[in-house]
Amino acid sequence: MEYLSIIWGWLDQHFRPVIALIASIFAVFFAWRKIGNKVNVTYTVTSGGSSHTRINNIVFQNKKDKPLSIYKIVAVFDKNYYLEIHKCAPPLILKPYESINVETEEFSYLSIGTDRYFPEFWDAEIYIESDDKIVKCRAKPHKTLAFNYTEISKITKKFNDIVYNDYVTYILVYAVKNVDKTAFLYDSGGIKHEWDFHYNAIKPRGEKLEADDIFQFLENNYSQIIDSYLLYKINDQTLRFDLLKFHKFDHD
Repeated sequence: MEYLSIIWGWLDQHFRPVIALIASIFAVFFAWRKIGNKVNVTYTVTSGGSSHTRINNIVFQNKKDKPLSIYKIVAVFDKNYYLEIHKCAPPLILKPYESINVETEEFSYLSIGTDRYFPEFWDAEIYIESDDKIVKCRAKPHKTLAFNYTEISKITKKFNDIVYNDYVTYILVYAVKNVDKTAFLYDSGGIKHEWDFHYNAIKPRGEKLEADDIFQFLENNYSQIIDSYLLYKINDQTLRFDLLKFHKFDHD
């Protein structure tokens, strides 16, 4: 028993400081995990359809053991311009070690003042506004509350509640079995959006698509399918769409 007492005394004398040190290290480690913010972000660049290319499918990953409120998501381009990608109302709550996905809204084009702006979306620096601070996401920068950048305006143009971009020249509103649909046509002859027919493009007779090309195309291919249509064309002065023609087909 005397030997056991000696051994236990020796162990207590030599290992108690080690145990205390390990406990202190763990305490510091777990406290550190709650200090500051660390957020990773990944995203895709969505293009196509009738709206402008945009940052989309943003995935935030909280790397800290504390929740984070997200009020606004912002991208910075060229170290000089910022764009509000998404405003969260109510704010999103990013829980500890959680990942969340954010889908962004469509828009027609970007501008700085009166000039159109075409950023390199893959080089965007992503930030989030949280409570009383700006959090820089890993691998991207930004400023909020008071941005030290020139703001990029996000303009959204809609026709029949559908977003379209600068490349749309004609808008075709047509009816099939009493259902109205809207299609966008480009100078190249391409047809986008609500158009489910076999031919998805019109071959222009000249360099650009003309209204007569569209009239002839509809008459030759869809006069027995489409009930009626209205054709609009962009007015280069007003940048609005003017009605060119309303036509109703006589079905046999």
